[in-house]
Amino acid sequence: TTESITSFVNSFSGEEGEASIPCLSPTEIAADKLSALCWRVIKRDRNSEADDPTLVRHIHDLCALNEIISGDIEQFYSLFKASHDIDQGSAARQTGMQAVEAVGNMIEELKSDSLYQKEYEQFVASMSYAADDEQIDFDQAIEKLSQLYETLTSIT
Repeated sequence: TTESITSFVNSFSGEEGEASIPCLSPTEIAADKLSALCWRVIKRDRNSEADDPTLVRHIHDLCALNEIISGDIEQFYSLFKASHDIDQGSAARQTGMQAVEAVGNMIEELKSDSLYQKEYEQFVASMSYAADDEQIDFDQAIEKLSQLYETLTSIT
């Protein structure tokens, strides 16, 4: 899709946007995030200098995008599988698993390694602008990922 960009001045005066930019759909963003989360969790080496504990942002974002994902699960699956297949073409991202299998393995790793919950909580505490009672906690986010996995398993 293409979205219009409007300055504050034009917005205030009711004028049209000055430019437009191409944008990804939220469904495509979510599909890319799930694929990235899978290989990053499965291949993660916390001892590596390149380790990135902020990968937990994808857990949060996928939970926040849950309604959009659920709204067109077939398109989401198609985009996710395509993103996963592209990722598998890179040696650094190869998991040796099919797309949905990788999701299941990733969720099990997130549940079994307690450091993910700590990293997640630190990330949300420092990055979320939501009111405390509206923040997505780790258990809620993992539950949404587990529900997504169940749905993907049922349609494949």
